[in-house]
Amino acid sequence: MVKIYNPTNCIRKVRLEKNITQDEVFLKVGIHQARLSKIERGIFEVNEKERKLLAEALGVNEREIFPAEK
Repeated sequence: MVKIYNPTNCIRKVRLEKNITQDEVFLKVGIHQARLSKIERGIFEVNEKERKLLAEALGVNEREIFPAEK
């Protein structure tokens, strides 16, 4: 199910700053590159489990990639 909403997330910014590819995130988290791209653009909603996994994969806490939501 696609939920269109636009969270203020910094996943892409942090990922690029750390020189991590979407494929590397996929290998660590299991979120396919196409889904991750849509999450980064705010097309797909991220559940609590995915937030934690993404934060761990990027080596940051959740507030750093979802500052407006926490």
